[in-house]
This record gives sequence, C-alpha cells and structure tokens, in this order.
Amino acid sequence: MVCLQLLQQVTDPKPCSLGLKCAKCGQELLPAIKGLIQSAVCKLKELAIMSEFTVCHNERRCQCQRAASKPSFSHGSALLVVQSITQLQTLKNALQPYCANSFTAYNAIWNPEEGSVVRFLQCKGCTWLDPTSPADCIAAEVCYPLHPSQDQIWLSPAAVCYCSHIHVDSRD
Repeated sequence: MVCLQLLQQVTDPKPCSLGLKCAKCGQELLPAIKGLIQSAVCKLKELAIMSEFTVCHNERRCQCQRAASKPSFSHGSALLVVQSITQLQTLKNALQPYCANSFTAYNAIWNPEEGSVVRFLQCKGCTWLDPTSPADCIAAEVCYPLHPSQDQIWLSPAAVCYCSHIHVDSRD
C-alpha cells in the first residue's frame, strides 16, 4: 500500500502552491491559476515596452523541486494573460499603477485603433518592502472602456512564480 502511494505521488505530483506569486517579494497575486491563466504573445505594441523594464528573475523558488519554477510554455516573447473578471479584480487588489520615480510620469497609454487604455502595474508587496525605491513593472492592464468584458492583465513570466507542477496552457 505504501509503495502504491509513493508511485502515485511520483506519477501524479501535487503542486506545492496553487497560486501565482511575485517573484521578488513572494506576495500572493492570485490564489489559484490552473485553467485561469494562459501564455500568449500580445500583439499590442504598447506591451512591447514591458521587456525594457528591469525585472527580477524568479528569486522565489518552487517548494517542490527547490529550483526556479519553469514556465510550462516555451515562446520567448510570450506573456501570461488573465481575463476572468474575478481574477482581474484579485490582481488589481495586489497590484498598483507603476510610476518610475517621477511625479510627472504617465501611467497610461491610449490606443485609438484598439479603443484600449494600457496601464503598467507593479506589486504592492514590493512597494511595502522598500518604499524608497521604485518597484519593478511586472504587468500591464489593458482596459477596453466600450467593451469591459475584453479587459485583460498581462504579466511578465520572469516577474512571477508558480509551482512547476502547474501547466499553463498556450493560447497561440
């Protein structure tokens, strides 16, 4: 019986955590991600700037393997996207508008062709840890004022971590 349980644990590993956390400070951003988050390449040109922001690279580690959580997707320019209304609200509670150490910095970009507003976001936990230094930009919220059901939050995979046993589907 014990051997069967061990074999089952090896062949069907349970994740050490079900949620998504900030890779820098470890704050939980989403309590559960399975089936609620996808990998995708964003075609909005405003999000291309996300690769220019300084981002920590998975300082927090998956408890299962004591190794950095490996994304279960392979496309180099892919981001993680969340579209569920409930998950969006949860993320908005854990994130805040990004502002690069300037009182005059803009934190939103209007895209007239798409009819969308892009707002860059940072982890609230990181700003609480060290209020004197700016937190990393880890996500972008894309709002469609005329079609709110299309709203999305795109996250940098290098800025978040999750258990390596959780598979993230690709939308491409």
